[in-house]
Parts: sequence; structure tokens; C-alpha cells
Amino acid sequence: MYATAVGRETMARSDAAVAEMAKVGLKVSTLPAEDRQRWIDTMPNVAGEWIKNNPKVPAREVLNAWMNALRAAGEKPGRAWDKA
Repeated sequence: MYATAVGRETMARSDAAVAEMAKVGLKVSTLPAEDRQRWIDTMPNVAGEWIKNNPKVPAREVLNAWMNALRAAGEKPGRAWDKA
């Protein structure tokens, strides 16, 4: 499927870019789970704004499909953007 191929290519390019940056000193840090959740919880509702700002397209349906696909793939989003 085209979308899958685009996703794979995007990830490959991202991984390659991070590897190149690491060669010149990039430091990658991972937030502790509690800090990560606090960051997520304090973000503005960007998904809600996106839906509100795109009334001529099925934005809510796109968001719902995306979130459902993430969950079906075993991902556990830190915030239920589709339930806000």
C-alpha cells in the first residue's frame, strides 16, 4: 500500500538524519514516563483546533481513524485526542 511505503520511507529518512546528527554530537534524551505524561497533559488540544479549523473536510473522521489505527496496532497514545 502506498501509505505504508511512504511511512517506511519517512522513518528510514528520519533514522538516517538522527544518525548523522549523532555523529556530530546530537544528544537524544528520553523523558521519564511521569514527565512525558505531564508534558502531554499540558499541551493545548491541537487535535481539537485542527478539527475546528478544517470544517470543509472530514477532520474528525480522519482523527478517529488515525487513533483507532494506532490502538489496533498496539500503540498506547498518551492522550485520547479523539475523545477530547
